[in-house]
Amino acid sequence: MKNLKPVVGTAAVLFLIYSHQSAWGQGDLTPPGPPMPTMKTLDQIEPRTALINVPVVINASGSYYLTRSFITNFTTDAISINTNDVTLDLNGFTIRQTTNVASIVGIRLENAVNVPLKNVTIKNGTVAGFNAPGITCLGIRDCLFENLVCRECSVNGISVQAFGTAAATGNIVRDCRFDDNSATGFTLLSGFGNVGNLVENCEAAGNATGFSLPAPGNLIINCRAAGNVNNFSIGTSNRFGTLVLPLTNSAPVNGSSSGPGSGTTDPFANLSY
Repeated sequence: MKNLKPVVGTAAVLFLIYSHQSAWGQGDLTPPGPPMPTMKTLDQIEPRTALINVPVVINASGSYYLTRSFITNFTTDAISINTNDVTLDLNGFTIRQTTNVASIVGIRLENAVNVPLKNVTIKNGTVAGFNAPGITCLGIRDCLFENLVCRECSVNGISVQAFGTAAATGNIVRDCRFDDNSATGFTLLSGFGNVGNLVENCEAAGNATGFSLPAPGNLIINCRAAGNVNNFSIGTSNRFGTLVLPLTNSAPVNGSSSGPGSGTTDPFANLSY
């Protein structure tokens, strides 16, 4: 009688293989924890604060931006900045006063008397219609105003001055336009130590005076003015570069590079203020 060899089917072979593999170690099957977020929050990407409501007082350093235009009857200053190291981006929007309320300004920069307000940037938008300066700045230092339109204000578009003994120094006004303000488009008032300020690449039209710099020791360069009663009123001992003058200019244009009577209009002839 022949010995019969058992026939092992495919299913049996697979069973044996998988049974053997089940004896292998599988590692820790306990989940390590809940899934972790893989995307950054908006605050991490762009750590800025949206200004949902205006009027507002900014008392904390940081970056702020408008989310829409605010065109209303303001009974207090629209935006007040009372601390250092603030960036305010108008984000292309407009702050407009709709009634003739005196002494209410669009944006006010002010610290305590004799204490300068430092390193504030305001940019990218329009301030209009205030029966006061559109933007008023008291005792500011190393601040930047860029890509702004200030129009139809009953006093000045932007007004910069000392505050007690806190002088306005080292500030830059760049790429701004001043239209149809009742007094001056941009003014830097004379006062204690208001030196080392720069106005560049700005335009003024339809104001009583386009640019007024009675404070000595400052620089205005590449600015254009037309259609103002006085296009430029630049005090002695300021320095200026290319100015587009009107055919008549009843206010003085006395800017100089190194003192009264130097006669040079090269803004880089003497870099000390």
